[in-house]
Amino acid sequence: MGYLSKIPDWIESGVSGEIVPPPPKKLKAETTPDSESDPDTFMYTGRRFRKPRAGDPEYARQHEQFYYEFERSEGFEISWDKYDYPFVSFNWSWGVPLDYYMSNDDLVKMVTQYAIDEENQEEGTNVVLHEIVNVNLIPCNGFVFCISFWGKDLSLSNPELKRYQTKVWRNVTDDIEVEIFRLRPTDEEMAAVYVEPFRPRRQVTRPT
Repeated sequence: MGYLSKIPDWIESGVSGEIVPPPPKKLKAETTPDSESDPDTFMYTGRRFRKPRAGDPEYARQHEQFYYEFERSEGFEISWDKYDYPFVSFNWSWGVPLDYYMSNDDLVKMVTQYAIDEENQEEGTNVVLHEIVNVNLIPCNGFVFCISFWGKDLSLSNPELKRYQTKVWRNVTDDIEVEIFRLRPTDEEMAAVYVEPFRPRRQVTRPT
């Protein structure tokens, strides 16, 4: 769907099925925005960021780092504490509401279960949800959910807890499409993924 082709203009335990969001990440101490009154920061997706400025070398460095991390993991694993500028994705732990009628936890569990049910029907498996681990989101005529979770395939003779990943698009009319459902790739497999060279785009500044 070309998630990185457009950036916003101004920019292991648990009960079965339990959603356990991670604690919010802290910004790096050396670049943490000073306060809400800092004119060089703004709130976006529930977190305070620095404003991107044209020609800012630190923004360019973080943008490139984010690009490679996003592409290699396909959006599932982002080291958010490395970044204090906004990019195309954000994390559910920041608390921005995702739906008018459902809590974030209920919404994430619903789309995860939808993906599991579709996988089980198509592949003859019997994967059951154990625990939601992490969710990164991409605004895209709705939201793309990059969900990591622990699950078991009860169709196997010796089912074990394994780390799964699913990418699910829920659009503004509530239609749902499962784009990826898989076991988490190993670190070695992700490191071996070829990524097109980074091409900086025009930097923008949020309007005042």
